[in-house]
Amino acid sequence: MDVLREFFERHSLPAEPLVHVRKAKLMRDWWNAFAAPHKQPGLKWPDISNDSLWEIFSTGCVPCFEGEAAWDAFSQFVPGRLIIVPDSRCSMYDCDATGCADFSALIQDLENFLATEGTDCLDTYLIDIDFRWTWAFTHETSWSLGPYFATAEHETRSH
Repeated sequence: MDVLREFFERHSLPAEPLVHVRKAKLMRDWWNAFAAPHKQPGLKWPDISNDSLWEIFSTGCVPCFEGEAAWDAFSQFVPGRLIIVPDSRCSMYDCDATGCADFSALIQDLENFLATEGTDCLDTYLIDIDFRWTWAFTHETSWSLGPYFATAEHETRSH
């Protein structure tokens, strides 16, 4: 069983695998929404083909909240539909958290779940369905790298 599917079932969350969406295209859209608006000449940027795209946050290339500040900023957002994208062979999902009473607690539980049971999904991105915000869990959280939370400069886009 896909490890993320197990998490959704435990929490009775509606989630569907994104089988007709190419991960490379989705992550290019992610890059365009969250990284491209901040690109400046002279800054060393992580390679877009790199599996660790969250490095745009850890290197300071893109403004974001990190660690506890990320949790604080994230708690201000109302739950809704989101895309969950692991940096691995795990499936991507469209998840509807609209009815979730405590969204931050759910995401905290997801982070704990990935750290203990989701060894194939350690670097995982959560993306608002409209690309207004993104959350990145990293495999290096124990080294104080992440999690990261960022919002897009331009909140209107088409998929």
